[in-house]
Amino acid sequence: QGRVSAVAESAVSSLANAGELDRGDYDVLVDVRAVCPNCGSDTTVGDLIREGGCSCTTESNSADPDQN
Repeated sequence: QGRVSAVAESAVSSLANAGELDRGDYDVLVDVRAVCPNCGSDTTVGDLIREGGCSCTTESNSADPDQN
């Protein structure tokens, strides 16, 4: 997230300096999310890591011991 945020902040600053934006003091927020290819649910990457994956995957894995 740090690199993405730095690039976005630099782009906003550059556009403001070039007169393309009305000001250059915007706060830049980065929200990195992961989307499950199986069920389509989306969650923050932090939550995905804490939970050990998507609930659709973790539930099916716990039901089928051969997939663990």
